[in-house]
This record gives sequence, C-alpha cells and structure tokens, in this order.
Amino acid sequence: MSYKLLFIVFCSKKSIICKTVVLWYIYLNYHEHVIRSS
Repeated sequence: MSYKLLFIVFCSKKSIICKTVVLWYIYLNYHEHVIRSS
C-alpha cells in the first residue's frame, strides 16, 4: 500500500496534526510493547 505517500502528503499539509499523530502512534506502540513484555 501507499501509506508512506499518504503520510508524507498529510504531513506536508498539516504538520502539527502530523506530529501529534506520530507521537501518539509511537506512544501506543511503546505502551503495547510494555504490556506484552510484562
């Protein structure tokens, strides 16, 4: 799929929202990883 392209376009148009989404996504992945580890 072309998620990267969509992501780049989304980031270029709404950088603040993009940063928020990226941070939230990283946070969720980290949180999920921690839950699996414990």
